[in-house]
Amino acid sequence: MVKAEESLTRRLVSTGLSRIGLLPVSVGATLLAQGLAIDAVGVTQFGVISLVTTMPQLLTFLDFGIGTALINGFARGDRPSARRQTRVALAILGIVAFLVLLTGVALQLTVGWRKLLGSDIFLYGYWPPLLFLLMFACSIPFGLGARILTGLGRVALATILQTIFPLMNLACAIAGYFGSQPGLFIIGPACAQLAVAILTFVVATRIAGFKGNTSLSPTFGTAADRLGIFQTAWPMLITMMGVPVALQSHRIALSHMASAEALGVYAVAMVFYAPAMSLVNQVLSNLWPHFAGIASKQGEFVANTHFWSIFRKSAFMLVLYAAVFFVLAPVGVQVLSEVSVPRHLWAAMAVLILIQGLQAVPGMYLTDARGLRFQAVSVSLMCLTALALMLVLTPMMGAVGPVLSSVLAVILAQLIPELLLLGPFMRWKRARQ
Repeated sequence: MVKAEESLTRRLVSTGLSRIGLLPVSVGATLLAQGLAIDAVGVTQFGVISLVTTMPQLLTFLDFGIGTALINGFARGDRPSARRQTRVALAILGIVAFLVLLTGVALQLTVGWRKLLGSDIFLYGYWPPLLFLLMFACSIPFGLGARILTGLGRVALATILQTIFPLMNLACAIAGYFGSQPGLFIIGPACAQLAVAILTFVVATRIAGFKGNTSLSPTFGTAADRLGIFQTAWPMLITMMGVPVALQSHRIALSHMASAEALGVYAVAMVFYAPAMSLVNQVLSNLWPHFAGIASKQGEFVANTHFWSIFRKSAFMLVLYAAVFFVLAPVGVQVLSEVSVPRHLWAAMAVLILIQGLQAVPGMYLTDARGLRFQAVSVSLMCLTALALMLVLTPMMGAVGPVLSSVLAVILAQLIPELLLLGPFMRWKRARQ
């Protein structure tokens, strides 16, 4: 167990350092690409382009939770079964990719992008949005590579490979700017996403022990393989769809129930909150294969004891991290912006980082079929609780209202029930055996 903790510590540190070390490269490349696009087509048209290029961020659920089975399979060391499920997943997501492409083309030919987006993207010709759609669809099955690396405990490697995205997008932006081809500003993000997905998939399958083209040929496999994927996919899908609904609806609540100033202040604060929370999520994702591996090899009671040790240590580190965010974020906004963000909003966001980080620890533990079903229920309740609280708190508290609503909803509907499940209920179960 000591060796397992030492290995986990190395993975957590390496993921955090790689994320922090590569952040200036990612941010710098992104800002340069955006600057070139704005200089070439203007702010208004850049907004039109971003409508298309940011669509994949709203469709993160298109793997339908299928990658969950692969993470668990590789984490538990059952590589033959995990490799079979990978082939099944490729077949299913290949069909999904085809349907996405077919739906996009049909909508383009019938409804039209102008009606869908409220803007005319065809000022740059018909081929850029078509190529964007094609490359986005092709990247869906290759996205399994990141899931495989997570299951293998190689989150830091996946983080490093992700750095290729902003660099390749910048290369497309440079080509579009100096070649007078503004359509490249549209296809650049999709091209970069596809390249990263393919490279990550190739690296992941090599590490996972796939050999030869036949071992990766898509297949619908046996009924047992499909059932194994389905048992974890559907609750994970609910979780993947539910969390963004609750935590990304803040702006909508503010736009309808608060002042324009409150919405602006919130948007500025989110520029600092988003990368801070992303770092937490990426580092803690190392816990998923760690817990799954221990539960598979040493049993759920040993894993449960280990969970509480990790939870206490994580709580201590998250308190320190949230405190650092509370101190440094106001300094950053003073340097980069003239907007005055109130201290109580920074305090609310620091608490949200702490609570979401704490919830992520049991969330990474409850990743078998039974645990994911429990999470699907708790996430659904969290969404309803958060939306109800927003209706009450946003008119009263402005920008702080939605943030505090999410804090309370995560505590009441997710964190407390999950800790009760892993604490008193597990002790009762152990006593009965």
